[in-house]
Amino acid sequence: MQFAALGKGKNILGTDHQHRTYLMFALVILAVLMTQNAMAFSVPTSGSLGYDVYDLVVNQFLKGAVGFVVAIGLIVAAVFALVRMMIPAAVLCFIAATLLFSAPALVQSFGGLIV
Repeated sequence: MQFAALGKGKNILGTDHQHRTYLMFALVILAVLMTQNAMAFSVPTSGSLGYDVYDLVVNQFLKGAVGFVVAIGLIVAAVFALVRMMIPAAVLCFIAATLLFSAPALVQSFGGLIV
């Protein structure tokens, strides 16, 4: 609903961009209010359908040498970004390294939301 006094591209809620922002905010609030209780993800037992994938991703990559090397690489990249005064990139690298170090615990706690 547009009014001539508001100008072109404006409606009661503001500009079209503000209207989309309000709509996305309302959808996120609606999704949060409609969620059910999340349950923690239990580690699959040997021989089950998801055990091979879980073993490869969590046990061998995240908990193994690959995850450790990538996390250390992210910390080194963050230090180089700090030296070059690229603060946002350094903060993102530190956050990614922290998440990678704690990934096995995050997999179990967020598994109920993913599955």
